[in-house]
Amino acid sequence: MAEKKKWMQKAGQRMEKKGTEGAFTAYCKRHGFPGPTQACIDYAMAHGDRTTQLRAGFAKTAKKIARKRKR
Repeated sequence: MAEKKKWMQKAGQRMEKKGTEGAFTAYCKRHGFPGPTQACIDYAMAHGDRTTQLRAGFAKTAKKIARKRKR
């Protein structure tokens, strides 16, 4: 059970190790969005390549988890 709870932390560590941390935020800013907003996520899912779509999906999931924790 502990393994399932730590998948997000492991994903963050992999991004940091690969040097792709912040890549989706940079993508959003290049395309005129203030950051990884829902509008940017929708835009990336429709117009981005496969890598960008995967990053958008991860951002969507991270936002969803953060929203649940906030409650």
